Amino acid sequence: MDMIPSSPESPMDSPMSPDAFSAPRRKRERLDHLTLAEKRERRKLNNRVSAQHARDRKKNYLDDLEKMVSALTEEVSLPHCLLIVCRHFVLYFVRRDGLRSKT
Repeated sequence: MDMIPSSPESPMDSPMSPDAFSAPRRKRERLDHLTLAEKRERRKLNNRVSAQHARDRKKNYLDDLEKMVSALTEEVSLPHCLLIVCRHFVLYFVRRDGLRSKT
């Protein structure tokens, strides 16, 4: 059995309250109180900060790419070195044993 609360709803909870029709809160504050020079300075500062973040992201990205290139270079160079060593062994054994006939 559901119980219905005996207290009436508060006016703010009502779907017809004035707050229900008000505009949503702004995510950014209005800058009407600032002069044009202050707005310009604020925009310059925000632009500097944004540019510095972009440079930092680019630097980190390039560092990661350089690490990846060096790792891949090592990965490729190891089989190449092994191939050179194997060739030297083959040449050594061919010279040592010569081209003997099987007779």
